[in-house]
Amino acid sequence: MKPLKKVRGEIRRKEIQLAALQAELKDLRAQEQQLENTEMISAIRNAKFEADDILRLISALKKGGSAPADLLPSLGLEPDATEPSENKEESLHETV
Repeated sequence: MKPLKKVRGEIRRKEIQLAALQAELKDLRAQEQQLENTEMISAIRNAKFEADDILRLISALKKGGSAPADLLPSLGLEPDATEPSENKEESLHETV
């Protein structure tokens, strides 16, 4: 009976560890979502578009599924030309 007790004890310890890891993973996913949202909001604010322009862009993305940069000219929009080229390269790498 001793080996059975030992195995059951190990199972309980592993279940506790698993529950802790699942809780940590849940927290990390929530942090990831929050950071993604913050980045998106920052990108939209830095683009300096009007609210109507953003809504039209989102609507066009939903309908067409094209890349945002491809849709801007067809919507009569142009991104802020003052954005440093470093940021453009960085954002290209992030999307790949």
